[in-house]
Amino acid sequence: PGTLMPGNEIWMSISIRYGLDGSGTDMLDTVEVRIMLSLGELGQHFQVEDCQAIADTFWSGSHPDFKSKASFSPISCSLEATYYREARHAFYSMDESGHLQLRAPMEYFQQMADSFEKGTITELSYYAPSMVNGQCNFETSYSVIDEPLVGNSHSNGCVWQSDQGTVIPITDEPLLEGDADESFTTYKQGTVGAFTDLVA
Repeated sequence: PGTLMPGNEIWMSISIRYGLDGSGTDMLDTVEVRIMLSLGELGQHFQVEDCQAIADTFWSGSHPDFKSKASFSPISCSLEATYYREARHAFYSMDESGHLQLRAPMEYFQQMADSFEKGTITELSYYAPSMVNGQCNFETSYSVIDEPLVGNSHSNGCVWQSDQGTVIPITDEPLLEGDADESFTTYKQGTVGAFTDLVA
């Protein structure tokens, strides 16, 4: 076990979404990762220094297509990372036919969990960009497949929760796959390309 937050049981809930960032001059499509760390025992509290130290340990990067922030409350520490442009290919690959595979750097996130004396990933939710013929590649607690949305796009999501008896997939293998719909390639700036290494 690691040495961060000794004596405390840390639960990690990870969510991955494809979104939009309009904070700059351009509207940019993003992959957004949010890791919510919470204390497993009642009466225990995070200090702001704890949260900052965790963020500095894992997300101190200065890559131009990556930004991160940490937000703090006494009962949780939220780490958020946003990936832009080609850095998004750490999370998706698309071939010439439009077949999408979606993954998360779960081995890295497991290293994060292992850096705590008692850290466990308890939930993973992954909502895909617009695609059809979607499938979750591991047994889920809950899923949404090919749900129609406005603008000829579709929602696909897979959720794994350990308290439902589901095994959280700790692998860099694709978690979801399907075929990109028109919305992804036309409006969401999805590009053909293989998986790339995670920037940080």
